[in-house]
Amino acid sequence: MSNSHIYHSERWGENFSYRVPLSDKVDSTHTLVLKFSECYFWEPGMKVFDVVIGDSKVIKNMDPFMAAGNKLLPGDEFIDLQVRDRKLYVNGSLVKGGIKNNKLVINFAKGQADNPKVNGILLVSGGVENTHKKTYDAYRDAMYEAQVQKEETRAKAEEFFAEDAYDYEERIDGRGPFNQFLQRDNVFECCTVVFVAIFIY
Repeated sequence: MSNSHIYHSERWGENFSYRVPLSDKVDSTHTLVLKFSECYFWEPGMKVFDVVIGDSKVIKNMDPFMAAGNKLLPGDEFIDLQVRDRKLYVNGSLVKGGIKNNKLVINFAKGQADNPKVNGILLVSGGVENTHKKTYDAYRDAMYEAQVQKEETRAKAEEFFAEDAYDYEERIDGRGPFNQFLQRDNVFECCTVVFVAIFIY
């Protein structure tokens, strides 16, 4: 994915906010894109926080690891913003206090675990069709398929090595075919004949 370096750095803190220019005096449609990835933790549930605009939690219990599916992978959120009659609607719901002094105020608030963070913010004029969401969804589908294949390959490998380990145990505990051969009464004579045959011919 292009600009993937964005997902390898972050702004974090106990509570922080961004003010993005957006007028409530003119009717408009925008898409807010919040870019997340987990840069530090290694499993879900270790960083969980809220994203607040005005009096509304637009993203509740945001878990970057869960959103992206793994560490250092993209987990983008696409939020619809509508300004109508000097009122702000977020994903279709009226939000009060979201625009102050012609600026959209985005708060990242401490939640269930650790501190909030964000990797990048985009405010795109128009609907979601003007963003990279189509490409992003295709990427997520490809990553999902790759993860499924990886898990299937791992399962097959674990099954193979489990069977190999069982065969090895058979060999070292005397139950394997070679050990059974060595336990035969005439094994010395058989080995002598094979040895002589090899060196004569």
